[in-house]
Amino acid sequence: MRFQRQRGQSLVELALVLPLLTVLLMGVVDLGQGVSTYIVLTHSAREGAYWLSTHPYDVDGTIARVQEEMTLGGIDTAPATITVTPAGSGGIGEVQIDYAYVLLFGLFSQGALNLRVEAFMEVF
Repeated sequence: MRFQRQRGQSLVELALVLPLLTVLLMGVVDLGQGVSTYIVLTHSAREGAYWLSTHPYDVDGTIARVQEEMTLGGIDTAPATITVTPAGSGGIGEVQIDYAYVLLFGLFSQGALNLRVEAFMEVF
Protein backbone atom coordinates (compact mmCIF):
# COMPACT_ATOMS: atom_id res chain seq x y z
CA MET A 1 0.00 0.00 0.00
CA ARG A 2 2.80 2.40 0.88
CA PHE A 3 4.60 1.78 -2.45
CA GLN A 4 1.51 2.75 -4.47
CA ARG A 5 1.11 5.98 -2.50
CA GLN A 6 4.75 6.96 -3.13
CA ARG A 7 4.38 6.13 -6.79
CA GLY A 8 1.31 8.36 -7.05
CA GLN A 9 3.14 11.13 -5.23
CA SER A 10 6.04 10.90 -7.70
CA LEU A 11 3.64 11.22 -10.64
CA VAL A 12 2.02 14.30 -9.10
CA GLU A 13 5.45 15.89 -8.51
CA LEU A 14 6.47 15.13 -12.09
CA ALA A 15 3.22 16.65 -13.37
CA LEU A 16 3.95 19.85 -11.40
CA VAL A 17 7.65 20.18 -12.27
CA LEU A 18 7.72 19.03 -15.92
CA PRO A 19 5.93 22.10 -17.39
CA LEU A 20 8.32 24.43 -15.55
CA LEU A 21 11.36 22.54 -16.79
CA THR A 22 9.98 22.53 -20.32
CA VAL A 23 9.46 26.31 -20.27
CA LEU A 24 12.97 26.78 -18.87
CA LEU A 25 14.47 24.60 -21.59
CA MET A 26 12.59 26.46 -24.32
CA GLY A 27 13.85 29.78 -22.92
CA VAL A 28 17.44 28.54 -22.91
CA VAL A 29 17.14 27.40 -26.54
CA ASP A 30 15.65 30.78 -27.52
CA LEU A 31 18.40 32.66 -25.71
CA GLY A 32 21.10 30.55 -27.34
CA GLN A 33 19.71 31.13 -30.82
CA GLY A 34 19.43 34.86 -30.12
CA VAL A 35 23.05 35.12 -28.96
CA SER A 36 24.20 33.14 -31.99
CA THR A 37 22.28 35.48 -34.31
CA TYR A 38 23.76 38.52 -32.56
CA ILE A 39 27.29 37.16 -33.02
CA VAL A 40 26.69 36.56 -36.75
CA LEU A 41 25.26 40.08 -37.11
CA THR A 42 28.29 41.58 -35.33
CA HIS A 43 30.67 39.69 -37.59
CA SER A 44 28.70 40.71 -40.69
CA ALA A 45 28.73 44.40 -39.71
CA ARG A 46 32.48 44.30 -39.07
CA GLU A 47 33.10 42.61 -42.40
CA GLY A 48 30.98 45.27 -44.12
CA ALA A 49 32.87 48.05 -42.33
CA TYR A 50 36.15 46.54 -43.46
CA TRP A 51 34.90 46.38 -47.05
CA LEU A 52 33.75 50.00 -46.78
CA SER A 53 37.17 51.08 -45.48
CA THR A 54 38.89 49.66 -48.54
CA HIS A 55 36.14 50.63 -51.04
CA PRO A 56 34.93 53.97 -49.61
CA TYR A 57 32.11 54.73 -52.05
CA ASP A 58 30.89 51.22 -52.87
CA VAL A 59 27.67 51.21 -50.82
CA ASP A 60 26.00 48.47 -52.88
CA GLY A 61 29.10 46.28 -52.60
CA THR A 62 29.16 46.83 -48.84
CA ILE A 63 25.53 45.78 -48.50
CA ALA A 64 26.16 42.73 -50.68
CA ARG A 65 29.18 41.79 -48.53
CA VAL A 66 27.13 42.09 -45.33
CA GLN A 67 24.33 39.98 -46.79
CA GLU A 68 26.82 37.36 -47.94
CA GLU A 69 28.31 37.10 -44.44
CA MET A 70 24.83 36.82 -42.91
CA THR A 71 23.98 34.01 -45.32
CA LEU A 72 27.25 32.22 -44.56
CA GLY A 73 26.40 32.57 -40.86
CA GLY A 74 23.09 30.83 -41.40
CA ILE A 75 20.65 33.66 -40.79
CA ASP A 76 18.01 35.08 -43.10
CA THR A 77 18.71 38.46 -44.68
CA ALA A 78 15.04 39.38 -45.21
CA PRO A 79 14.34 40.83 -41.73
CA ALA A 80 17.54 42.91 -41.84
CA THR A 81 17.81 46.60 -42.63
CA ILE A 82 21.38 47.49 -43.54
CA THR A 83 22.43 51.15 -43.40
CA VAL A 84 25.79 52.21 -44.80
CA THR A 85 27.30 55.64 -44.14
CA PRO A 86 30.32 56.12 -46.39
CA ALA A 87 33.13 58.53 -45.59
CA GLY A 88 35.91 60.02 -47.60
CA SER A 89 39.59 59.28 -47.13
CA GLY A 90 40.57 59.63 -43.48
CA GLY A 91 36.95 59.60 -42.33
CA ILE A 92 35.08 56.91 -40.44
CA GLY A 93 32.64 54.70 -42.33
CA GLU A 94 29.69 53.11 -40.54
CA VAL A 95 27.67 49.96 -41.15
CA GLN A 96 24.50 49.47 -39.12
CA ILE A 97 22.27 46.41 -39.13
CA ASP A 98 18.78 46.41 -37.64
CA TYR A 99 17.45 42.86 -37.42
CA ALA A 100 14.00 41.67 -36.36
CA TYR A 101 14.79 38.42 -34.52
CA VAL A 102 11.69 36.25 -34.29
CA LEU A 103 11.69 34.13 -31.15
CA LEU A 104 11.42 30.39 -31.69
CA PHE A 105 8.82 29.87 -28.99
CA GLY A 106 7.70 33.41 -28.13
CA LEU A 107 6.41 32.58 -24.69
CA PHE A 108 7.12 35.92 -23.07
CA SER A 109 7.14 38.28 -26.03
CA GLN A 110 4.81 38.81 -28.94
CA GLY A 111 6.43 39.31 -32.31
CA ALA A 112 10.15 39.91 -32.64
CA LEU A 113 13.09 41.37 -30.76
CA ASN A 114 14.95 44.16 -32.48
CA LEU A 115 18.70 43.63 -32.58
CA ARG A 116 20.94 46.53 -33.62
CA VAL A 117 24.61 46.17 -34.46
CA GLU A 118 26.97 48.94 -35.55
CA ALA A 119 30.54 48.79 -36.83
CA PHE A 120 32.87 51.70 -37.54
CA MET A 121 36.14 51.65 -39.42
CA GLU A 122 38.52 54.30 -40.68
CA VAL A 123 38.60 54.73 -44.43
CA PHE A 124 42.08 54.39 -45.98
